[in-house]
Amino acid sequence: MQFEMGHYRRAAALFDSMSHFDWRFSPAFPDGAPGLRARHLIWMTTHEATARAAAGDSDLLGAFAGSIAVWEVQSALFRDHLIDFHVRGLLLAARGQRDSAAEEFRRVAISPIDGYSRANFELGKILIAEGRPRDAIPYLRAPLHGWIEASNYYLTYTELHALLGEAFDRAGEPDSAIAHYGRALDAWRHADPEFAQRVAAMRGRVTAMRARSHPQVAM
Repeated sequence: MQFEMGHYRRAAALFDSMSHFDWRFSPAFPDGAPGLRARHLIWMTTHEATARAAAGDSDLLGAFAGSIAVWEVQSALFRDHLIDFHVRGLLLAARGQRDSAAEEFRRVAISPIDGYSRANFELGKILIAEGRPRDAIPYLRAPLHGWIEASNYYLTYTELHALLGEAFDRAGEPDSAIAHYGRALDAWRHADPEFAQRVAAMRGRVTAMRARSHPQVAM
């Protein structure tokens, strides 16, 4: 919740705290459950890295990626074996190396609907920023067709709809843009003040597109 509200440093601190859970003292896993411990460390560190990157703090991302690469071999979950590429992508994006970052995110997005949806999201942002919104659309659409309990648990549908709206908007497809913007605006109808600027900008775009499509209504 802290991350989604834009409180990225608070979110990073919480994920860091959760990464220090000691599995040796869990009654459910008396042997320390090395595979589950590795999975826990991978995900908490990935979430911390994502929060730090969003806060503009990339100092530890390289070290995080290295640690995750070591833990990956202990986990049986297929997504875990690719997550270090996601963190490397965040680091490269922070350095302004968008093409290289995009390649790292593509390495994570191996499954259209059952991968790590934040990699799709970050890749979509890069493609839009590079003036390739049509290339971003398939990556951003895919998580909408997956299970909420799986990969989509790590990214809200509202954020996906908002970015898809921007992709269609920049691709010159106003009807699709309005549809996705509309889903995001419905979700943020009573949003916290932190969202006010984004909501206003989105409503402005919807109004402008509707005015162009139906000028008689605007009059």
